Amino acid sequence: MPNINEAIGLIVDEAVRRATASLENRIKELEHRHQSSGMFKTMDAAKEMHISYNTLIKYVRQGMPFHQMEGTRYFDIEESSNWIKEHKN
Repeated sequence: MPNINEAIGLIVDEAVRRATASLENRIKELEHRHQSSGMFKTMDAAKEMHISYNTLIKYVRQGMPFHQMEGTRYFDIEESSNWIKEHKN
């Protein structure tokens, strides 16, 4: 039989799990959708396009398109590669 502190801890843990479950599921859904649609986070996008992180950030400052969701930048590799071809000096 758990003592009162353990019981309260279990109740709080369950309440937090239930309260955050829908948010965690939404984040997983969004990450899966972006990974399966050719959308990559910043570091992965730089690797896919064979450029450095610093170069990618420089291109972003110059106007390279990206999509931001919940504070995270996502890049469509085809769209980004086309932008580079059009704007590279």
